[in-house]
Amino acid sequence: MARTVFAPARWLSRAVRVPGTERHALTQALKAGLAAALSWVAAVWLLHLPQPFLAPYASLFAVEATVYRSLRTATRQLVTVVLGVVLAWLANQLLPMPVALPLAVLVGLLVARWHWFGPDGIWIVSTAVLVLSVNAASGPLLLGRLVETLLGVVVGTVLNAVLFPPVYRDRAVAATARLGEEMAGLLHEMAKSLREDTVADRASDWVRYAEDMRSLVEQVGEASELAAESRRLNLRKARPRYRAVAPQDDARRLVAAWPHVRTITQSLRHVATGAGAATTPDRDSAAGLADLLDSIAEAVELATEPGGCGDRLAVIVGRNHEQLDELERRAEGLAPHALAVTLGLGGLAPPLRGVLNSLGQDGA
Repeated sequence: MARTVFAPARWLSRAVRVPGTERHALTQALKAGLAAALSWVAAVWLLHLPQPFLAPYASLFAVEATVYRSLRTATRQLVTVVLGVVLAWLANQLLPMPVALPLAVLVGLLVARWHWFGPDGIWIVSTAVLVLSVNAASGPLLLGRLVETLLGVVVGTVLNAVLFPPVYRDRAVAATARLGEEMAGLLHEMAKSLREDTVADRASDWVRYAEDMRSLVEQVGEASELAAESRRLNLRKARPRYRAVAPQDDARRLVAAWPHVRTITQSLRHVATGAGAATTPDRDSAAGLADLLDSIAEAVELATEPGGCGDRLAVIVGRNHEQLDELERRAEGLAPHALAVTLGLGGLAPPLRGVLNSLGQDGA
């Protein structure tokens, strides 16, 4: 009970002390409150508008997760509110109130279905209902509603762009680092089992582990996309910290490598269980394959380090390609005397090459 009661206080303490999700949520909430207050004060004290409810209303929806999204939402918000005001005015001019209100709702819902409005289309109806309900759809009040809507949108958008504009680089970096750590750990584990000849005991676990990594891969993709969007039109990206290599470059490499790592686990399970004609590589080939997996794991770890995706990564990936070439030549030399071993190495070569190509791809 006490834990539940004090949960809000602990959340607020984390938001103040530690950078992260809580602080971002608190910052955006404070900005939204400030935008609503400023837009209302400006509408009342500067423009002398009566009952300026649309100004703070519009400003709230302009404080979005990213500056780019704020501008996009502000444009749609402005269009939807203007359409709602115009719809209310037309309904009020042509029809009595008992008929004007339901007709405005009907027409507004139909117009809101246009795909460009997205989830904001509903505000056409909401605005029309609000304007009609407070009897502000006639006379000079109509122009005031349009002006205060514009005021709210501008205040919310500018405030979000200037005051601590949101950047999500840290979240993307953390998610990418976690994916790299788990992927490298799996590769090291497979290398260890190859040396200890325990592949058959662990192969099924590797397949499940690689498949479970899917949710983390999706998180990395979403976080890196949000990080890229948060840099668009953002004043903070000019700072040295945000001019570094974009986190989505590292994420793109690891996300592209994951399907190949999963295939490696499936191929090792296939050869370890003897499900087909292929079989586990001989001792020398297994040792070479283990060395290659360890080296690929090092490349994965390097790819997640800040600034690590440069010449050092290219050198390691190039060396790994040479190691794989050597394993393929060895497999060719074994045939036809050890066809089963050759098939086992041959089945592993394509996904191994796929991982290397993914890690070596240009981040641009």
